[in-house]
Formats: sequence, C-alpha cells, structure tokens
Amino acid sequence: MAPDHSLILVNNKRRHRASVIVWSAGGISDGSHGADVSTIPSMALKSVEVLRDGAAAQYGSDALAGVINFKLKDASEGGSAQIRMGQYAEGDGDMAYFAGNMGMELGANGFANVTLEYGSSDETVRSEQRDDAADLIAAGFPVADPAQKWGRPFVDNDVKLFVNFGNQLTDSVELYGYANYASKDVDGGFYFRNQLTRGSVYARTNDNGTAPLDGVTYTDAEKEAFEDDDFNELLVGASNGTDCSEYVVPSDDPTSSVLADAITDLKADDNCFNFNETIPGGFTPRFGGTVTDITFMMGLRGELENGLTWDVSAYRGENEGDFYINNTVNASLGADTPRNFDPGLYRKTDVNFNADFTYAVSETVNLAFGAEHRTEEFTIGAGQNESYIDGGLGDQGFSTSTNGFPDFSPDISGDFDRSNDAIYIDAEWDASEDLLLAAALRFEDFDGFGSTTN
Repeated sequence: MAPDHSLILVNNKRRHRASVIVWSAGGISDGSHGADVSTIPSMALKSVEVLRDGAAAQYGSDALAGVINFKLKDASEGGSAQIRMGQYAEGDGDMAYFAGNMGMELGANGFANVTLEYGSSDETVRSEQRDDAADLIAAGFPVADPAQKWGRPFVDNDVKLFVNFGNQLTDSVELYGYANYASKDVDGGFYFRNQLTRGSVYARTNDNGTAPLDGVTYTDAEKEAFEDDDFNELLVGASNGTDCSEYVVPSDDPTSSVLADAITDLKADDNCFNFNETIPGGFTPRFGGTVTDITFMMGLRGELENGLTWDVSAYRGENEGDFYINNTVNASLGADTPRNFDPGLYRKTDVNFNADFTYAVSETVNLAFGAEHRTEEFTIGAGQNESYIDGGLGDQGFSTSTNGFPDFSPDISGDFDRSNDAIYIDAEWDASEDLLLAAALRFEDFDGFGSTTN
C-alpha cells in the first residue's frame, strides 16, 4: 500500500503529511505523500503503538493500512545524551550525530521534555563506470569517473528539535501539547547525460525510416542504427537565419572524425550552437533541497464528575521541500543557460481541531465519540524564470525547462486546499478475559469530492 494509507499519530494526534509527492513502487505509491517520521528524533520517544484492526472506522479512510502512534517522553527530570558515529565497510558514507534529551519541571505541576538531535551523513558511491562513459573517455572526451553515482545522498545540517509539555491546571483539567522544528539539506545525483546522444540537448533522435543526411558517409553500423530506430545526430541550433545543416552529423560513433571536425567548426561559428561547445564532457544533474518541518499542538483534557472524559485540541503542522537542481541546463537557452536552478517548492500545511469523549458505561463496556475538522493546503511555489521558459531554441528541437526536473511555472503554481468534517462513535465490550468485542463508525464529508462512511 502507499505511504499515506497508514495514519501517523504523535501523542494520539494526527500528524501532518510530508510535502514531497512519491512516485515509486511501480505505480502503487504514485501521487501519495505520507507523514515524514524522520523528523522525529528517536530519543524523544517513550513508546510506539501499532493499531491494526478497524483503524479506518475510528480514524478515517487514510488509516486503512493501520495506525502508528508515537508517544513522546514526559519525564520532568533526568536526561541522557548520545553520540553516534559510523562508516560503511566500503569506506564511505561517514556519519556523525549528537542527540540529547532532558526533562524539566514546568511550574508546580507540569513538565517540559526537550529533545535535540543534530548531525550529517556523507553520500555513498556504489558505482562502476558506465560502458558508454568508458568508451567516451577512451575516445578522449573529458568525462568524469564515475560519470554517474549510485548510493545514498548527502544529508547535511540535519537538526531535529522536539518539546513535549503538560501542566495540571486543576484536579480535573490538564493543559498539554508539543512543538517541533526540523530541517535538513539533501543532495543526490541523477543519470549521466551523454554528450553525443542525449536527446533534445546534444542530439536529435531520428525516427525509423528517416533518410540519411546528404553528403555524409555512414558506416555499416550507422546504417543499421537507422533501421533500429536509435540513430542520433548532433542537434545544432541556428541564429540570425543561419543554415547550420553542415554541422548536423552522426553522433553515435565517438571516434568519428566527421563528428570531431564538426564540433571544432561549431566552436568557430557564432551563429550555430551545440552543447559540445560549452559542456564537452556531458553532465550529471545534482538534485536536492532543504526540507523544513514545523508543528505546534495544544489541548485541554479532563474528567467530569459523572466519569465522562473530554479532550479538545488544535493542531497546525507544516512541511516544506524547497528544491534545487544543479549542474544541468535549460537547453532552449543555448550557451546562455544557467547551470544551477531554483525550480520552486512544495509545501503541505494541515490544521486540525478535535473534540473527543469517552465514557465507561460499566466495568466491561466503554463508549467513545467525537468530531474533527481538518483543513489541508498544498502549495506549489514557482521556480526562477530561466527554469521553465523557452529560451528561443525550443522550436529547433531543444528541450525547454531544466533537464532532469521540470520546474514549476506560474501556470501550475498556487495554493490548493480542501477541508473535511468528521464524526465518529466507538463501543467496546470486554466480554471475558479472552474476548474483546469492538465496533466503530465514522462519517467524513470532504468539500472536494463528497462523503465516506467507514
């Protein structure tokens, strides 16, 4: 199931989801975004509960795969500290983290439990040089070794702060809540862009059956490539109405003298352009960003004289992914393209209001009921102008927007929100020492698509 089919709670309260949308697992997770539990430092945890059967009927349709409830430490004294350092056996991926937890008194009848974690981890590299990159190096092209890195990304400035607090205001009323701040920088690599065959940047892929270019002598292998529908030719952009067809030559053979001569001539012609002039070794984009997570929750709970317990709370959680993509191009800008881009951001904000009640009808029968109002907002922030425009060479076959991660234009950016209201009732009967019977019913109404009953 997708990540957002499991509901994440912290201290029994629904946690907001992450801003980054998942596209993985063969389509199972496409479009989902679950809660980012990595923002919770492990030293802040007192226990973890897993709820399975009937969870959707109690908590909503996003709990159909169950519920995980993270309970925070609530000690008012004492503390601990931890240092973790490590490295993979391959000699890479160095990691160092510091964490500390401390409990303090808050007034005469309260507590504040604070946890702070900070650290970073280096990338791992499990790559062997790509065959095409090795061939290019052998032919004299300035390609990096390895041209493409596989492994874990860089994680830097990874800070997590969690504060759990509570105060007994009267004999029957307690104030409680928690807050957190987390931020980290993440950086990882994409696929290598071959400087001879990368479509819409360096080369144009001919459709099967396209006639060979006039005036060019082709090897048998190149002729066969035409038939196999994978033949490439240099993509050459023209300005001032210049005819640049003399430079459009086969790019599949890195040892071709015709190709080498064409690139040399292109460098001398200001009106014709191919990216071999400015990036002769190909390129591998680096994609990453800064992830920030902020939460504040506060509530009151207590018990009436007749035994009815009540709990009212308000919650606001926000997760933002502010992206960057470096060492890439907007090919339609030609030689004027930046190499590093701000493609925009995602932001997810949830605001929840809850009222929950429980009542013990007898020693073996318990009732629970309540209501929830939730507003979810998703924001797409536009990237820089050069990241999504057609710089002038788009109609000549060069790709528009940044290569590797299509950036967010003003046309798709904005704030998008929905709200829903829910009510539920739950009953449990402790029939015997060996048998517990439970039933729950939840109704939710979403302003975007209607209602659901579980």
